[in-house]
Amino acid sequence: MIAKGEGSTTKRKEQARTAAVLVWMFAQAHLGKTGIPDRAICFSYDVFDGQLIPAGANITTRIKNIEAACEEIAHAWPNATPPDDLDD
Repeated sequence: MIAKGEGSTTKRKEQARTAAVLVWMFAQAHLGKTGIPDRAICFSYDVFDGQLIPAGANITTRIKNIEAACEEIAHAWPNATPPDDLDD
């Protein structure tokens, strides 16, 4: 999802924050039996800078963007065809 060649450190950090929000959303959806997920300890790791990137305090817009992207993918999925070399 995040490439080392990403030109903008700010853009890479924003992508990492989105990944951290996805971690939190996953924990909410699948790990709730063990307790309430704490967003303050949901991170993604920037391997290029060696930093943990938190989800951040205000995630409402980020969640809406994730949901919109998922809706677009779900809408396009029935018409998607796998590449010819998928199982090679």
